[in-house]
Amino acid sequence: MEGKVSAEDRKSKKGWIWWLLVLVFGASVVAAGVLTILKQFHHNKRDSVSDRPADIVKKYADALEIALNFFDVQKSGMLVNNKIAWRGDSGLHDGREEGLDLTKGLYDAGDLIKFGYPMAFTATMLSWAILEYGDQMNAVKQLGHAQDSLKWITDFLINAHPSTNVLYVQVLLSRVGFFGGLIWVEKWNSLQHPVASAFLAVLFSDYMITTRTETLYCSGKLYKPADLREFAISQADYVLGNNPMKMSYLVGYGSDYPQFVHHRGSSIPIDANTGCADGFIWLDSVTPNPNVAIGALVGGPFLNETYIDSRNNSMQGEPTTYNSALVVALLSGLTASSSVVQSFLH
Repeated sequence: MEGKVSAEDRKSKKGWIWWLLVLVFGASVVAAGVLTILKQFHHNKRDSVSDRPADIVKKYADALEIALNFFDVQKSGMLVNNKIAWRGDSGLHDGREEGLDLTKGLYDAGDLIKFGYPMAFTATMLSWAILEYGDQMNAVKQLGHAQDSLKWITDFLINAHPSTNVLYVQVLLSRVGFFGGLIWVEKWNSLQHPVASAFLAVLFSDYMITTRTETLYCSGKLYKPADLREFAISQADYVLGNNPMKMSYLVGYGSDYPQFVHHRGSSIPIDANTGCADGFIWLDSVTPNPNVAIGALVGGPFLNETYIDSRNNSMQGEPTTYNSALVVALLSGLTASSSVVQSFLH
């Protein structure tokens, strides 16, 4: 079932649809740019290699590899080189009734819906991370994975805009086939803001160094690049387990991470013969998820820094692709110990 925005709907939905068009178009253009740059990357010699990342920080490199895995968990369509044992093809008829191929893209969270806006944001953040830290991704052999995830999204976004005044912004699916010291802003997705802020901090720290900017003035204080990077590290380490719960909020990283992630595919056994109304059996189950959604970044802790690991606790336990894109960007910036990187934009 597709939600369609056509020329007749423009007057009533003019504001938000044009913003969405801009985001989708921007994401597509950026993605095309990334692919072009990457094609040329191996054919061009850099003037200097002295500022390439030298020392890899293993814990961030390991976490980056894990975080990228969630995009594979969320893929729609006919899967290629599927790495997730409990995932199968899905959404193979998406767009067919309109004569379109809307089979690809990513389900945005623990449900089975593909939203254009979150996907455009996810693509934008992945593009940004690749452009800024693609060399560091490449150094730890994760660049190809990031590129593949990005292209899976942009293939959908391009097909979802088949003509000038037509844009498909939402695709619903009832069932997927399976086989064999934190800054805190709000309750929902509480990790989103600190992770985003940390990415901007490490990025700005690197820009300060490359532009020889010694300090940043903010609210009566002066900050050096090392101060910004230290803040980014503190937020990343909190996510990875240096918190009062002693729990990693990135599923699959470390020995203690959420076991009851609010995620439909992760919750239902691969051999279960379920109908459309049977999902609540697994939602209310007290058994940990049978399928581990490796790489999922859960919503995060409450203001009092507690976390209730319950499948019904979607406020804290539901992962999203757009939060995953943010943590991938942050970890890409921290993968090398050197603050100076060779941007793909240079």
